[in-house]
Amino acid sequence: MSQQPDDLSGASSAEDGEGALPLIELETLLSQPPSWRKRFTQLGLLLAALVVVLAAYWGLSRASAPSVPVIALQPTSPPPTVNVVSNVNYGVLTINGQPQRAAPPLTFRVSSQPPYTITLNAPPFQPLTCSYPPPRTSAPYVFHSCDAGGVVSVNQQASNKLEMLFTLADLPAAQQQQINTLITHGVTMQQTLAVPAQSVIAAGLSQNGTATTRHNSGPLSASVSLIPSAYLPRKGLYCFNLTCIGAAGFSANGTASVHGWQVLTPVTQRWRFTTASGQVVSDVTFSSFPILLSLVLSYTAATGWRLGLALVSQPGLSAQLSQLFCDTGIQMLTQVQSKALGGAGWGVNVLHDRGAAGCALELTQGTADEGHFVWRFGALLAGDASAHQAFPTLPVASPAELAAVGG
Repeated sequence: MSQQPDDLSGASSAEDGEGALPLIELETLLSQPPSWRKRFTQLGLLLAALVVVLAAYWGLSRASAPSVPVIALQPTSPPPTVNVVSNVNYGVLTINGQPQRAAPPLTFRVSSQPPYTITLNAPPFQPLTCSYPPPRTSAPYVFHSCDAGGVVSVNQQASNKLEMLFTLADLPAAQQQQINTLITHGVTMQQTLAVPAQSVIAAGLSQNGTATTRHNSGPLSASVSLIPSAYLPRKGLYCFNLTCIGAAGFSANGTASVHGWQVLTPVTQRWRFTTASGQVVSDVTFSSFPILLSLVLSYTAATGWRLGLALVSQPGLSAQLSQLFCDTGIQMLTQVQSKALGGAGWGVNVLHDRGAAGCALELTQGTADEGHFVWRFGALLAGDASAHQAFPTLPVASPAELAAVGG
């Protein structure tokens, strides 16, 4: 009996029912995207591998790099005290309405509840009130009556500094005028001397600040004076007419018993030349190069303001005038050199100082001698061929003028 081939279709039909597996074509299976679980597993494996690689690289880098110590930065604490100073040595100081035991200088401890309102009442000045800490940062080169900049050492301890500065503008107008008059008459020193015929003298000041000159045909009489100046000498010094305010802190030795106001007054040199009949030939004030004289002004209700002596550490007025003779000449020669030659490395030496009779000066660049000059009667003269070659517009000093200054 012959065998019949299996009926595959029948077998397939017979197996349909519960538990039968579905038939899926291979092409359809391969074209289906992977499930989200599979994708997540693949991504996790990739990240784990990346972490392992980075950890290995980091370990090698740390092993090869030199060890660097870690320094913990400690916060800097501000000083716990405030040192209050002023340019007066008297008055009633109150802090947040509480009167203090003494006038400035005075140091108080800072608590945890700033700001502080600090008032100094020092008649006849208007009361001055300051806040600490200041409400804002002070602009440079602008005057502030309350200056809270800097840290100072008080009894070998760091302390914040608060300057409370009184100016001429804090006084009534009548007292301002009285003080200006006191300084004008009190800070003056004068010498007289004869000017030989044919001498070169100062005639005036040009717009660039250098002195113009003239020859006098006959003998003259000269007066050279130390006088107050309203010129503002430098940055950081604030002037109100003839009184300037600089570094605060009353420092007048020997005046503790005097209620005083300490100021700085610029003083400068003035040359005035007259004939035998009294006719003024020229009158020149060298206001560009003042020096500073420290003064103490005292006040009482009965007498008003009085001008005290210069500080003990300062020379007298006569010595100040003597200092100005060669100093002014040095400044004038420096200014002439700067305008004509410029450059760096220039200097001026005083070869001979004859006071009111004049000075012999040497101009140098580095160690080289660039010429000798005479500063006499407010005039700058060329003293040798090198000086005349460098500055041909300067008058040439005569043998008599060279001899007068020891040249």
